[in-house]
Amino acid sequence: MDGKQISKWSKDSLKTRKVKSCVPGTFQKGEESLKTSGRSLRSVQRRKDILDSALHVIYREGIQNLTTRKAAEGAGITEGALYRHFSGKGAMLRCLLERLEEGFRIERDDLRGWAGIEAFIRVRTERVLREPELARILFSEFMFTSEPACEEIMFRLMHQNLEVLAIYFEQAQKAGELRDDIPVKTLFRLVLGPIRLVIQQWGLTEGGFPLEEEVEIIIQTLRRTLKPEIKK
Repeated sequence: MDGKQISKWSKDSLKTRKVKSCVPGTFQKGEESLKTSGRSLRSVQRRKDILDSALHVIYREGIQNLTTRKAAEGAGITEGALYRHFSGKGAMLRCLLERLEEGFRIERDDLRGWAGIEAFIRVRTERVLREPELARILFSEFMFTSEPACEEIMFRLMHQNLEVLAIYFEQAQKAGELRDDIPVKTLFRLVLGPIRLVIQQWGLTEGGFPLEEEVEIIIQTLRRTLKPEIKK
């Protein structure tokens, strides 16, 4: 499957519409902007506190029990103050997804083939270990289908993940590191499926087993299973 086919397959699932960003606007320049910048920084921190609180509620009680009141209480503010930053539960969920989107980028350009696939998996593992609450929402796309704006970001994340992995799959196949008789869509599911499951199990057990060790076992098992057969 070439790049155009990959893009078409993933874009077929996307709903293309504009979604308001959760990222605050840039600060004004000049001395007169100092007070505005200070207020903006405080607003950014307050929004982070609210999102941290919302994520904690999801982790402890499930997404269905997240309310603006609970998120406000956890952030130490009133529910009215929360509405100055978010229009409601849907807006908070959308921004949590955008936070995920920002946190999983691989900053190295020298990774290719199987090394890239491993980095893709490990960067997600390391992020969850730093923020255990993410284990409850990472790879849990079905949780967000009731919110149209969240659904858009969810599909965009899936599309981006597919495109990144598809490049690594093709490189690994050309390098003889990966079987070339398995479709990209199937490889995508084979790689993400067990990672999704082990991260969710780790979250449900509140860190009841060493996640890094389990992920390493999965990586090595995938490598052995998907390695091309040696022709005699």
